[in-house]
Order: sequence, then C-alpha cells, then structure tokens
Amino acid sequence: MLEFVRAKWLWAILFPFSSVWAVLSWTRRRTYHFRSSYRSKLKVICVGNIHSGGSGKTPVVAVISERYAGKPAIILSRGYGGHLSRTGAQVNLQSKNGAQNYGDEPWMLASIQKAPVFIDKNRTRGIKKIESAFPNAFVVLDDGFQHLALNRDINLVCINTDKNPYANFCLPLGDLREPISSINSSDAVVLTPGSQISGETEWLVWLKKHFSKVPVFIAALRVDGLFQGQERFYPAPNERLVSFCGIASPERFIAEVCKLSSDAEHLKSFADHHKYTQNDIDSLILMVRDSANMVFVSTDKDWSKAHPFFAARGKKLYSLRMTYTLPQEFWHWLDGKLG
Repeated sequence: MLEFVRAKWLWAILFPFSSVWAVLSWTRRRTYHFRSSYRSKLKVICVGNIHSGGSGKTPVVAVISERYAGKPAIILSRGYGGHLSRTGAQVNLQSKNGAQNYGDEPWMLASIQKAPVFIDKNRTRGIKKIESAFPNAFVVLDDGFQHLALNRDINLVCINTDKNPYANFCLPLGDLREPISSINSSDAVVLTPGSQISGETEWLVWLKKHFSKVPVFIAALRVDGLFQGQERFYPAPNERLVSFCGIASPERFIAEVCKLSSDAEHLKSFADHHKYTQNDIDSLILMVRDSANMVFVSTDKDWSKAHPFFAARGKKLYSLRMTYTLPQEFWHWLDGKLG
C-alpha cells in the first residue's frame, strides 16, 4: 500500500513536467521554420528515435553504411562523450584514446566499418566538412531525428520492441523524447529486437492502428560470435564466460551471452556510455572465483574502452559482436527513396 501511495505522489509530481515537455517539443517540431535549416548538397539519411535510452540506432547505422559502402556512405555522429565533439573531427583509427576523443559509438563504428566516420556537435558544420571531403557521398546521420537545424531526405525512427507502445508519456514521467505523434514526421519505422519476442507483434498491431501510412520494417538480430578486435575467438570447453556491459538496454546482450555458455555469469551492468577506469576492471576481476579459466566478454562498444585495462592486468577481453539484418523489402524501399 505504501509503495502504491508513493507511486501516486510521484506520478502527480512528474505529470505536469511531462506535459510541459510534450507541449514544448510538439510546438517546436510543428513551428520550426524548415526553410531556415541547412539543406545539404548530399543525400542525408537520418537514423533516430523517439525514446530515450537504447533503441538500436547504432546497429542500423552500421548496416546501412555497410550496404552502401561503395557510394560511399559517410557516418556523421554527434560524438557524445568525445573531447573533439565541440570542434568536430574525422575519426582517426591511429589515434590514441580514441573512445575518449571521438565518443565510444563513433569509435566503435569506425573500428568495425569501412565507412569514414565524422563527429560534430554542430551537425550542420559537420556535414559541410563532409561535402568538402567527399562531394559524391551520401550521409548517414546517427541520432538526428530531433536535430531540426539540418534537413534530411529520409527519416528513420528506431523503436526497441521491449518498449511499451501504450506507455506514451514524455520525460521525466516516461521515456519519450517527444510525443509519440512525431512518428508521423518519419518516413519509416524500424522495429529493433528486444529481449521479448512478443513485443514485436504488439508494436506491429499498434503502429498499424495509429500510424497506418508509415511503413514499418523489422530488424532481425545477427550474432557473429566472439572477437578480439578483428580476430574471431572460440572459447575452450573448460572456459566459462563472464560478462559486463555499459549500454542502455543490456537484456538482449546478457541473453545472447548465456546462449553461448550454459554456465555464463553476468557480473555487472554499468550506465550507458560508462567511462571505465582501472578500478572498475580490477573489481570485475575480483568478482570471479578463478579468473584463470574465465573469459571476459563485453559489447563492441565497451571493448573499445575497457580492453586496455584488462591488458594492464594480463587479461584478455572479448566482445560479442551483434548486428542486425534488415528485410529485402526495406532495401527496395530505401533504394527507391535514394533514387
């Protein structure tokens, strides 16, 4: 009963703030003067979301840039958490402390993709740099759906199917960045795999009912296995997998590690974009009873930041490489949009 009363009070306190957020973001999108936004000479595909937290944007960006690598496709990211985000830069894989300089996700994308990756907090400035360096390219804009200062040719909204389609409150009461009605401003929705298969069907039914004119495509998870950088790794039968991660939605990662080993153990989930320290890694090593026969596993995003600290202790860290496959009808649709 006490928890119910607390929940009601919390709802009563946060609901007004959530309503104000919804009104302001709705008004901003409806009244934004798009003629004042920058129209690039290049084609721009925006991969964004409407929920805060993990929605599978980065794997979709990776799949699209890989598909059109010969065009060429160039990735433009804000570079969240990167020291060079304020001034802008092209990701240089020879750089030391790459994740700290460019942000963990751009560094990961540059490490596993052929596509050049640019970062810039000012996306308009960033795309102008790309225009100069790659005049025949097209741009895949990572996380730019709410960035109205830059015109896009195609807007994709990614939705993690673990999200509840009926929980439609904006921040801080809910997790929506803007009202759910902003889906009407997208060209298509990409449903990304969550930990519950049932969520996919629920979202399909809900979107067909409320946004019947917006195409919906379903991304399927593809697990490529364990890697040490670019080298494939196969654990020995006597080795046990122990995992950790620092991503917004860790449930699917944990489930996939458990599929690789029946006695796998998840040690800890850090906050998204966590900046690892040697103390973090030392505490993870101390959590296991016999680290000699343990295989430490994280995501590609975490591996780029954490593996130097494991190496300092004479340990190896492996990443579970997961990506998406998109249906053929999606590529037909996108080819048509790109002309």
